[in-house]
Amino acid sequence: MACVTEAQVLGLLRNTLSPDQRTAVEQHLDRCPECLELVTLASQTSLVTGHLALGTGELPRATADATVLAAGTKVGRYEIVEPLGRGGMGMVYVARDDKLDRRVAIKLVNPSFAHHAHSQLGLLREAQAMARITQPNVLTVYDMGMFDDAVFLAAELVDGDTLDVWLAQPRRWRQIVEVFVQAARGLEAAHAAGLVHRDFKCQNIMLTGGGDPPGKVVVTDFGLAIGHEQDREHRGGAGSPAYMAPEQVGSHGALSPATDVYALGVVLFEML
Repeated sequence: MACVTEAQVLGLLRNTLSPDQRTAVEQHLDRCPECLELVTLASQTSLVTGHLALGTGELPRATADATVLAAGTKVGRYEIVEPLGRGGMGMVYVARDDKLDRRVAIKLVNPSFAHHAHSQLGLLREAQAMARITQPNVLTVYDMGMFDDAVFLAAELVDGDTLDVWLAQPRRWRQIVEVFVQAARGLEAAHAAGLVHRDFKCQNIMLTGGGDPPGKVVVTDFGLAIGHEQDREHRGGAGSPAYMAPEQVGSHGALSPATDVYALGVVLFEML
């Protein structure tokens, strides 16, 4: 069988599958480590007990309110150092990985963004896809997991400026072309991994090394990313209005890699 669906994961954990369905899913898990990891992570959350009622949008009060984690809080094996910023999906922190002796960025997704069980499992599955991208112009994802009822990602901590800050100073056209090509390669790698970014913009492109000449370009913040196969379920609303393709604004078609290419064109216009 193909990889398990989110409905099959929930059915397995809640013991609602028929005997034949359960056997088929368990046989697949024996052969597919990625699906097994997904089921393992899901089993550690309230998805099992039904506290996140499927499709109701209701959240336990303790997880509905986004709070800033204190320094020293353990998220998986990572120790929070300080907050780095807040976005529409949740908080980003600087954290320390004592096991590998390095600093990382931790993105903790507010459970209110994933307002039902299918969304939580979808985020876990897309985190798996992001972790498979090894192209240097894409933010490297090291790890993923659950913290209470929130999905978290552990990723490389990029030291540099965002593209909009870099563009505040006059730049030579050759530098602009170099930065644009690197950013486009990052998007290409994401699309090859089956992801659509959905929020590609100057603020989500970082440059290391000070900027003249430009260092490595890194496409960041895949927090709104979806899989190609999910596109028909994710229309409208999400993203930054100035960069949104027509299909993101209303029901003008399914989201696809072309959605990001539209935003890439807007970025190029701003760079020029």
